[in-house]
This record gives sequence, structure tokens and C-alpha cells, in this order.
Amino acid sequence: MEQSYRFEEDDTISLLPTLFHGLNDKLRETNNFEKSEVLNIADSFFQCGLVYKQKSFYLESFNAYISALSLYMSKSLTNRNELIDDVNQLLNVFVEGNIECQQIIEVCKRYLTSNITERMRISVAALYRENEIYNVEDLDGDDDTSNESRNIALQQYKDLLKETNNIMTKGACYFNILNLYKNYIYEDDDGKCIVEQMMDILQKFSISDRRLLIKLATDFMNEYDNNKGICDMKINRQLQKMEKNYFDENFKINEGECIGKYLVDCGDLEGAEEYWNLIGEQIKSNIPHWILSLVRDPDSIFDDILHTIKQPENDTVLLLNQLVSTYESLGDYYILDAKNGQTTGANCFEQAENVYKKAVHLLKRFNSNSEKVRLIENKQQEMTGQIKTNKK
Repeated sequence: MEQSYRFEEDDTISLLPTLFHGLNDKLRETNNFEKSEVLNIADSFFQCGLVYKQKSFYLESFNAYISALSLYMSKSLTNRNELIDDVNQLLNVFVEGNIECQQIIEVCKRYLTSNITERMRISVAALYRENEIYNVEDLDGDDDTSNESRNIALQQYKDLLKETNNIMTKGACYFNILNLYKNYIYEDDDGKCIVEQMMDILQKFSISDRRLLIKLATDFMNEYDNNKGICDMKINRQLQKMEKNYFDENFKINEGECIGKYLVDCGDLEGAEEYWNLIGEQIKSNIPHWILSLVRDPDSIFDDILHTIKQPENDTVLLLNQLVSTYESLGDYYILDAKNGQTTGANCFEQAENVYKKAVHLLKRFNSNSEKVRLIENKQQEMTGQIKTNKK
């Protein structure tokens, strides 16, 4: 029991099920096995690994995937000696408590697709960004490795940017890099070069991602110019032109393919939460304050709001609908965060209940689709029940 607890406390444990799921999948896809009932047992272990991973029981998931992999390899008609050696080496360092993220990534690179490997690298960078890797060296001797960890994360995002051709991976890196600069890191020449590179491919992102990245890039350049005591007119004019062009377009969130969704796919829930918070701020900043005041005022009537929205300069119905979508997405990610966390679950459920409540309020104020209202109300009520259960 004590050893199991030690392994569960290892920061890399959340990465291993992803790696071993991928290794199992690769073997299963070949379908090059001896005929044997053992394969049915392997399939059962594989399904157990899936279920445990969905429940965030990472150690149990890891064990199930290892069992499945060993059985698949025992009946494989293809020579798997190299894979067996690499897996055994990884397991040995894990048992000894010396496993490092880079070792997991190297095995991932060797056997799995670039898409899986890149998502894994985003996950690792997020662990460093949140200071969740225990063996980071305390370079400044202040008994706090937050700054050191964030600098490692920044470098990992930069390295991945240079190596990937995947536009969503690039978007996740740009978002996290600029957000790190915004909140923690002194704006420097490296960051300026990254802004310039991002501007060259900005058109490839969705309109909501473009607007967000432009805002972060503009914030970066403002601080960079202040630090340097100069103004880079070329970049700033380009950013201003891009900002005008993109903000003239109708705002629309493509939830199926956006940076926020990709961050969730990578397991970076903190990054996804930050993304949707910033998207929400942008939407609200585009809705005239008097309309928001009317919407929030319980005494205002629907006709008052409708009359205001019909003013020619406002595209507000669309924006308010996007705000509802943002609130709902943010609530969904709070729930994912609660299911993955050990100590913050109750707080995440309360946050989810709060944003669902905001979404329902907006929908009801506009006499919106009753099915949509019912759907989000059900989510809100589920959170209310979960909060009561946690308090017992």
C-alpha cells in the first residue's frame, strides 16, 4: 500500500497510461498474432486500462495496460525484442523512482505517431508550467522552483514550435508562450521573434483563436517596447492592421477545432481554463456595457433588451450566444478538472455550477431554445447535487 501511494504521488504517473495505451493500440492494429484465448484476456486488460484512465486512476490504468501489452507481445508473430527492451528499461527506472518525462517522450517518439508524441509533449510542458514536477533544481536557492519550472516549460514550448508542422500544436505553443510572458516572464527578443513567426501563420487559425493570439501578441509588444524604451513601428502597425481585419469579422467559436479543445485533448486542463476565461473576456468586451447591464438586471424586460440589440451598430445576439457557449465549455472543463484532481474537486464543481448558472440566465433572458436551456440546467443541477454530496 505504501509503495502504491509513492507511485501515485509521482508526477509522471499521468503520462504513462497515455504512452502504454498508444503502444497497445499499435500492436492491436497490426492484428498479427497467434490464435489464442490469451488475446481475449489481453483485450479485457486493455478495456480496464481505458476505464481506469477515464476515472483518473492512473496507476491502475498503467498496470492494466502493462498486463495487456505483455500478453499481446507474447502472442505477436512479429519480433518485438526492441520494444520489449525499451519497455523493460522504462519500467525499471519507474520502479526505482528515477523516471523522467524525457524518457517517456523518447519511447513515445520511437514507436508512436507524431500527433500522440506532440500531445504528450504539451502535457509535459503543462506539468512544468504548473510546477508539478518534483525534481526541478532550485537554481536561485529560494526553496521555490516555480520560476525554474516555468522557464523549462517555456523552452519546451519553443522547442516543440520548431519541430512541429501541426497547426493546433503550434497554436497551443503560441498561446502558452505568450501567456507565460504575460503573467510571469520578462518580455525579451526571443519572444518578439516568436510573435513575428506567429503573425506569418495567423490566418490558419479560427477567428476566435486569431483574435485571442493577436490580443496576447499586442500585450507582449506593449510590454516589450516599454522594457526597451522604443517602439517597433513595423510589428505594431502589422498587429493593428490584423486586429482591425479580424475584429471586423463576425465572431464565431469553432469548438470542434480550437486551441482550448486541443489543450483538453492534451490533458492541459489549467491551460484550457485560462483559454476559455480569456475568450469570455474578449466576448464581453465586445458587448456594449449597457446591453450587459440590461441582461443582468432582473427588472429589465425582454422588449427593452431586444430594442437595444436591434441598434444597427450591434452584433450582440451572436456575441451573447458565443458567451453562452464559452460559459458552457468552461463549466465542462471545470468538471474534467474536478475528476482529475485530488483536492480541488469541490471547488471545481462550485465553479462549474456558477458558470452554468450564468449561461442559463443569459438563455432565459433571450427566450432562447428551451432544449438548450434544459440541457445546461441539468448540468447545473448535477453540480448542485455533487456539491451537496461533497459536503456530507
